[in-house]
Amino acid sequence: MGFQSESELENELIEQLVSEGYQWVPEVKSEATMIANFRTILETRNSSNIGDEPLTDKEFERLMTQINGNGFLDSDKNLPDKVLLKRNNGKNLYLELLNTKDWCKNTFQFTNQISWDRKNANPCGVTILINGLPLMKVELNQSGVDITEEGLILAKEHKKMKKEIGILRQTIQTFESTGDNKNLLQLSKRYQCDRKRVRKEILCGYGDLFATIENIRELSILGVQNVDLSVKKNEVDFRECIKRYQALKPMMIKYRDVFDEIICLVENGFTDGAMQRWRTFYEYSVIIMFILQQGETVAEAYFNSLIESVKDDLKPRTNFAWAKTADCLKKEKQINLKMLLENLQGVDTKNINPSLDFYKLTSQSIHGSALGINMSFNDYMSDEINDLHTKHADYYSGGVSTVISHTMNLLMVTYLMYFSRFPDGGLNIENLWSSLIKEYVKVFEAAF
Repeated sequence: MGFQSESELENELIEQLVSEGYQWVPEVKSEATMIANFRTILETRNSSNIGDEPLTDKEFERLMTQINGNGFLDSDKNLPDKVLLKRNNGKNLYLELLNTKDWCKNTFQFTNQISWDRKNANPCGVTILINGLPLMKVELNQSGVDITEEGLILAKEHKKMKKEIGILRQTIQTFESTGDNKNLLQLSKRYQCDRKRVRKEILCGYGDLFATIENIRELSILGVQNVDLSVKKNEVDFRECIKRYQALKPMMIKYRDVFDEIICLVENGFTDGAMQRWRTFYEYSVIIMFILQQGETVAEAYFNSLIESVKDDLKPRTNFAWAKTADCLKKEKQINLKMLLENLQGVDTKNINPSLDFYKLTSQSIHGSALGINMSFNDYMSDEINDLHTKHADYYSGGVSTVISHTMNLLMVTYLMYFSRFPDGGLNIENLWSSLIKEYVKVFEAAF
């Protein structure tokens, strides 16, 4: 491939985009001008919904806060096609950001060499704008470096790094001939080998259990995705719960991520670490169920608390101040997680209340108390922390059963409530979830 500078590549790309029908907007050179361009297009495309009352600056600011979770310049990440904006007069206004059905009816633009209003942010080569939103950023090759040459440079650096690692390995092996170093390195090698063996034994010993958990995990993902699709298909059905849906949508993603971390740690024998992540999982479960039960006002307060924290440079608000909007907690001066738990209605408390003791216990481990540092959820503690060769899957059975039972109990009731609160398009996700939980209970009882 021949030599091409960055400016030559950029000019070719500009010509190609213009020929494809994209509108070049060279006047958009900063984040401020990009936002102004977005507002003009938004109001034009949604003129029939907006009517005779144009968006006020305050209303547009609230809209930007809603879509600004990842930053306006990162609009390509998890951007909805429509948003619900509450106007100053109290009315709800649905605004279309993207036309996902008839894509050709969107407005396609591009600009080049835009300077972001961020610290240490370099100008971007070409930015593709759809309806004013920056949905693609094209970083062109550094001026003066042939594309093929750049690939060769990277390959050369990779080879150099591998050589240095090889030299380091030889140096370490040289030290193996000395007594103390030899014992230390052999211990390290044995630990790595035993860690692989432990994972294999756990997965073999509890294979049916983890397979059933994976089925439950997959249904939870599909169930939440079905709720998302149901909102897009028929927003009318969500009129009485739309704020709860909007408040919980990002949390449900995080909730599943924490669950995945817990299972991954258990599968690898790190049951104590899994219980520490379970502490966060417990908090999420209680908050999700509380918001689902307490209604739209509480959900809106929770969401506004997030927005205010973002506006204040990510400074968190008092943890549960938003919960004071609930009728059951209005008279409370300070609110904690236990108060939220005590005000959950119609929840099978035998699945949740015992977990509160483990919540307190895992707090000891996280905060580094003498008890927490020396505590283990496994069957017994080894005299030597690296003495894994004497351990087998049975050693971890205490930790596995403890972590899995407490995690799955929370997961079951939380998702069951979530699925029961939102329309599912007639798929009966709630019934399917209950059936799968019954299967899990049988497998768990067989395993322990």
